[in-house]
Amino acid sequence: MCKESDTKLSSSSTSTAASSSRSTSNETISSTLSSGSDGESWSETTPVPSNAKRMSTLDSSSFDEPSSVIPSFNFWPTTFGALALSFGMLGFSLWMPFVGLEEASGETYQFAYWNYDPSISRFDNTAWTYVTDYMLAAVMAAFSFSTLSLSQPRNTDRLCNRVASLSLLYMISVIAGGIAHQTFLTVESRNSLSFQLLWTLCVGTVSLASTSMGCCGSEIVRKFQAEKHCSAKFQKIPVVPEYVWCIYGFCVFVFTALGGMSFQRPACDIFIAGTSQTPSTAYIMIVLYFVDHPKAKFNIRAWGMFGFIFNAPLLPMYPILIYYTNLPLAAVNTLLHSWLTVAWSSQAFALGHVIRSVVHTTKEKSI
Repeated sequence: MCKESDTKLSSSSTSTAASSSRSTSNETISSTLSSGSDGESWSETTPVPSNAKRMSTLDSSSFDEPSSVIPSFNFWPTTFGALALSFGMLGFSLWMPFVGLEEASGETYQFAYWNYDPSISRFDNTAWTYVTDYMLAAVMAAFSFSTLSLSQPRNTDRLCNRVASLSLLYMISVIAGGIAHQTFLTVESRNSLSFQLLWTLCVGTVSLASTSMGCCGSEIVRKFQAEKHCSAKFQKIPVVPEYVWCIYGFCVFVFTALGGMSFQRPACDIFIAGTSQTPSTAYIMIVLYFVDHPKAKFNIRAWGMFGFIFNAPLLPMYPILIYYTNLPLAAVNTLLHSWLTVAWSSQAFALGHVIRSVVHTTKEKSI
C-alpha cells in the first residue's frame, strides 16, 4: 500500500510539474507574440502564423530600399557578351563611315596601319589646329575640377570620380593631339614609334571614354534607384556592371594601339573611336531621360542628351568637307574642335547638374 501510494504521489507530482512547464511555455510564447519585434500586438484569439518566429526576427532595414525589377548578371556570360559587343562594335565602327558616302569616305578613309604614305597622308600642322586643341583641353580641365569640387565622401564621390574621368580623358586626348600637330611636321617623323605612341594616347583616350561614359550611367542608376521616390520606369533600367564597360574600353584601346583604326589621315582615327562609343552613349542617354529626381531638371538633362548625340554628325561631315569642298585642313579642324567644345561641355554640364541635385537634397535633409 505504501509503495502504491508513493507511486501515485510521484505520478501526481510529475503531472503537476509538466502542467506548470506547459503553462510557463505558453506564457512565454504569448509574451513574445504580444510584443513582436515590429511593434504589433497579438491577441489571444489571433491565429499564429507558422512562420511567426521568422517574421519576428526580420531586420526592418531590409524594407528601407525600394523594390527593384532589374536583372542580375552572371559574370562569365556577361564577360563573353562584353567581348562579343566589343568586336561587333569595332566592325560596325569601321563600316559605318562608308554608308551612303562610299566615294567620299573611300578617298578619305584609307588605311595606314601606322605606315604613312607621303603621296596620300595628310596631317595639319598649323596653329589653328593645335591652339584650338589646347583651348579645348583647358575647358575640359575646368569641368573636371568643377566636378571634383562636388565630391562628398559616401555620397557623391563615386559619381564625381566617374564624371571627372570622362572630362579628363577628353583633356588628355586633345593635349596629345595638339602636341602631335605642333611637333610632327613631316611624314617621316610620323612614321616613328614616338608618333605612334602619342597618337595612340590621343585616340585611345577617346576609346576609353566609353568606359567612363558607361560607368557614369551605371553609377547614376545605382545611386538613384536607392532613392525612395524613384519611379517604376527608372527601376527597370539595369545597372550594367562596370567591368563590362572596362572590358569594352580595353578591347577598343588595344585595337587602336595595334593600328586597327590607323588611317592615312590620322584625324580619321578619332571618328572611328568616336563611333565605338555608341553603346555607352545610348545607355547614358536613356539614363538621363528617365532619371527621376525633383532637383534634376529635365531641360538640363535634355541638354546633356543633346551633347552626347551631337558628336554623331561629325562622322559623315568630315569626308564631305574633305572631298566635296576646298576648305583647308586648318579650317576643318577648327570647326571640328569648336563642335567638340559644345558637345563635351554639354555632357559635363548636364552630368554636373545631376550631381548637384544629390548635393542639394543632402543639404536639405541635414537642415
